[in-house]
Amino acid sequence: MMFSYFMLYVKDIDEHIEFYRDIMGLEMETYYEEEGGMNDGMIKVAFMVDKGKRPMIDVPMIELVANSPDDAPVHCGYQIGIQVDSSQRVDKLMKEHGYPLINGPLYREDGRITLMEYVGPEGTRVATMEVKEI
Repeated sequence: MMFSYFMLYVKDIDEHIEFYRDIMGLEMETYYEEEGGMNDGMIKVAFMVDKGKRPMIDVPMIELVANSPDDAPVHCGYQIGIQVDSSQRVDKLMKEHGYPLINGPLYREDGRITLMEYVGPEGTRVATMEVKEI
């Protein structure tokens, strides 16, 4: 079994796209709008994935959905974990953009793994994990 995707219902899709692109280093592989959103508006969907990878085939993706008619209350007790190349670089970007650190750094596997937890856009909990080669 391989994890395929995580769907996140959001209010401000542009803020989330910028967050996952500019801070987490993902790229927007697909973006589309379709009829049928709330208040006769458009549903907006973006697929965020590792650069150069195919979503759900090569790697898991984050699917952002805004203005869906079945929008549930967002951010109900979950956390998104993303492996990053540098915890220090991401921590600096998070602070610059006003996303607070809420836990960490935590060190696992004899210091090989560094975990940090933040509050991201719209209150989403986001964990970063840096893995160092030994």
